[in-house]
Amino acid sequence: MKEGSVTEARPGGRSAATFRPVVPQKATDLIADQIRQRIFSHEFVPGQMLPSEAELVRQTASSSASVRGALRALEAQGLIQMKPGRSGGAVVQLPGEAELMTTVNQLIRGQALGLGDLLDMQEALEPFCAELAAQHRNEADLADIDDALADITGHEGDVTSLLDAHSHWHIVMARASHNELLSGLMIALVSWIHLATQDVNLEAGRIGSASYEAITAAVRDEDAPRARREMHRHVSTRADALRRLRDGDRS
Repeated sequence: MKEGSVTEARPGGRSAATFRPVVPQKATDLIADQIRQRIFSHEFVPGQMLPSEAELVRQTASSSASVRGALRALEAQGLIQMKPGRSGGAVVQLPGEAELMTTVNQLIRGQALGLGDLLDMQEALEPFCAELAAQHRNEADLADIDDALADITGHEGDVTSLLDAHSHWHIVMARASHNELLSGLMIALVSWIHLATQDVNLEAGRIGSASYEAITAAVRDEDAPRARREMHRHVSTRADALRRLRDGDRS
C-alpha cells in the first residue's frame, strides 16, 4: 500500500475512534438539575412548594442526604427558600436583586478589582440606568429619590455621612429603573465604590451636588435622553475627581 493512502475498515478489525472521558455526576447534582430545569421551564412557579423531602427521596430513588444536598444547592442559588416548621418545606422562588448582588460582590472580591475598574463600570452602566429610571419611575420612586436628594443638598455632617447619602441616592435611582438585573449590578457596584472611597477627603464628597438635582429633575420630567446625558456628565466628572484624589493630585 502506498504511503498516505486511507486504510479501509476490515471486518473484525478494531476501530481507531476515540471517546471522551465520562465524568460521573453525583446524585445531589442530578436531583438539583431536575428541579432547576422544572423551575426554569415554569413547571414549578414562584410560591409553589416542592414535594416533601420524603417524596423526593422516593421519586428519585436517592438518599435523604442527596436530596438535602440538592435543596441546599438550590437555596444557595436563590431558586428555593426553605420554610421551617411542620408544614414547611422548599418554596420555589426566582433569583432577584439580592442574589445578583451576591454574585457581583464575589466577582469583584475574587478578581480583586480596583477603584479604577469600578469607576469604569459605573461610567458605562449608570447613564443607561438613569435613562430607564426616567422611563419607568413611579410616584413612590420619585418620593424616595427626593428624600435621598434632600439628604445630599441639606447635608451638614462629616464626609462619611455625606458619602453615605451619595450612595443611597444612586441606589434608589438604580431601583427606579425597575430592571432587577441592572439595579442589582449597580447597587453592588455603588456599594464597592463607597467602600473604596472612604479614605478620601471632603472634597470628593462635595463634588457634583448640583448634578444630583439635574439628574433628578430629568427623571421627574420623564426626559430619558437628558437623564442619561446628565448622569454621564456626573459620573464622568466624579470619576475623574476620585482618580485625581486617589493619585494624590489636588490641583
